[in-house]
Amino acid sequence: MLRMYGWGGYILKAYLTDAKVIKDPLSLEFARAFLGGRGFNSKIIYDGFDPSVTDPFSPKNIVAISPGSLCGNTLSASRICVSVARSPVTRVFGDGNLGSYFGGELKWAGYDSIVFYGKAKDLVYLRIEDDRVELRDARHLKGKMVSETDAILKEELGDPDARVIAIGPAGENQVASAIPLELHRAAGACGTGGVLGSKNVKAIVVRGTRGSKIARPNDLKEAFKKVHKKLLSGPHYPMFSTYGSASLLDLFNESGMLPTYNWQDREVEGVEKVYSTELKEKYGLKMVACLGCAVHCEHYYVVKEGPYATKGAGAEYEVTCGFGPRAGGVKLDAILYINTLLNDLGLDVVQVSNWINTMRHWWQDGLIDESDTDGLVFEWGDYDSTIEAIRRLAYRKGKFGNSLAGNIFTFARSIADKKKIPVEKLTRYLIQIKGMTQSSGDNRLMGIGAALSHGTSTRGSDHLRGVNTDIWLQQEKAEDIWGIPREVAQRFLDLGLSDMNRYEGKEEYVAFMEDYCAVTDSLGICKRHTAWEGMGLGLEEMAEYLNAVTGMNYTWKDLRKCGTRIYNVERAMQARYGLRRKDDFPPVRFFEEPVPSGPLKGAILDRKKFDKLLSAYYRHRGWNEEGIPLEETLKDLGLEDISRDLKKRKIIQTKKAGTR
Repeated sequence: MLRMYGWGGYILKAYLTDAKVIKDPLSLEFARAFLGGRGFNSKIIYDGFDPSVTDPFSPKNIVAISPGSLCGNTLSASRICVSVARSPVTRVFGDGNLGSYFGGELKWAGYDSIVFYGKAKDLVYLRIEDDRVELRDARHLKGKMVSETDAILKEELGDPDARVIAIGPAGENQVASAIPLELHRAAGACGTGGVLGSKNVKAIVVRGTRGSKIARPNDLKEAFKKVHKKLLSGPHYPMFSTYGSASLLDLFNESGMLPTYNWQDREVEGVEKVYSTELKEKYGLKMVACLGCAVHCEHYYVVKEGPYATKGAGAEYEVTCGFGPRAGGVKLDAILYINTLLNDLGLDVVQVSNWINTMRHWWQDGLIDESDTDGLVFEWGDYDSTIEAIRRLAYRKGKFGNSLAGNIFTFARSIADKKKIPVEKLTRYLIQIKGMTQSSGDNRLMGIGAALSHGTSTRGSDHLRGVNTDIWLQQEKAEDIWGIPREVAQRFLDLGLSDMNRYEGKEEYVAFMEDYCAVTDSLGICKRHTAWEGMGLGLEEMAEYLNAVTGMNYTWKDLRKCGTRIYNVERAMQARYGLRRKDDFPPVRFFEEPVPSGPLKGAILDRKKFDKLLSAYYRHRGWNEEGIPLEETLKDLGLEDISRDLKKRKIIQTKKAGTR
């Protein structure tokens, strides 16, 4: 086998039905084209999954877990990607990323990916210790919380430094919003935990002692020094290193951009009680970091007494907003209790908070009552009912818990059938795209680029797939736009894209950032260090890192092309599932309901302008008017195999960009 630097060199394939694991050598050509992490997962799943399989919990579904190619090798790279061919949340391709120590250990053991096929006869866990790889009995872990599973396996193996990714009871019960975690570090959004549960996989334990093979150590040291200096001097470093992402709640509230009451945007009395300053002063223990991170944005917290006494970590903006102002409440101790509970049960914060807050909205408008919820009350700011609803969801308890576990659309259909009303009357309340509900941002307020990026995201409504806000372009000089190559930044300014509400030209910004984020997810870079968050780690620095680690000679433009290739693989995959232009629009409420109050009162999306922008985006991408990659686009990216597949399925024909 050709010696590789940076990459581990092997893909583990776990055939659960046959109870065997094989090691496939990693192709250097494949590695160079798809980088690692998300890029590896997306192509592995495209090639290996039969899209005629519609049940996310079928043994024929595939789960792929891959650390970024820089994981365990350098600063800012700790993220692994967990992908699933059919998500129980969206019913199409989905994935989640988590910052962790697990990814580094897996690379140090010599592996770039783990792929699960089939279904084990009984509950198992996968043990990896360098060359020793085996499926082991996990029946003694049945029903255990994530933290319990972590502790039991470390004690069982006699290795407190081993790294564990596990599912909780929600995953075992195949709840749609279940996710795998490394303790409090979550692979959120797309229900990969439920799919692992359907395959009877409770956990993966890894210990690697080989370390990484670095091609150019001196170059890596120099790149490390430069990036470290950039991070520490970045405009948002003080805020995130001191208060974490929870500080975004303070920032958004003071700028009039905080979503409340399921995006009704009414004033929440006492919202300052859930500020990050309160979290740090009242309950914070210390800030900690993922592997190789200089920003250390994660809270460890403890609530010492009262009905919500708890301890845990990872209290980020999504939980403080999702169970705070978006839920019409401001009890920070209860929110921290919920965060710990969700992590231990193995449930996703964003999906669960959205599902419950949508039900509060239905309750407010008289669309559901106690007869629909097994007696639970869904008033705004009611935390005890929320906690009980979460438990019933995780254990599929009662008719309500079992129905909601299927996902919020399953529950909505059951209510619509019962009350003999159109299901659309319920689903329009959901702030979602492609079935995935949105994190705590507002497409009416974060900029037109962010609205387009959420719409065209390949996994559903997602701030992490491209542009999270257009704010970062509000500069007069290109050199003041952090993390973006100077010539690209200048192009954006020349197009007038610093205007957040401008539609024209935003397709270029969105396509660039979507490719950019595909690269960061494939290298394992935390986006909080990059242009995605207005910070300085850009494609040029990433290329320096990757070249030093692997011995390759990527330019930033080469990396961007890798990102374009990965995005087109995912887009083609979603096209095989039937997704089309109609699935690329932001939530209907953002076109119909103006922001009711505050400094940005009246903000709303314009459907005609958005539709025109979407066409411009498709042309810029080299896709047809339904958003499907054209044959020549795929061929230019070296994806001839995907072009042939889509032509065989009669999904594409040879046409020019922008034609129907």
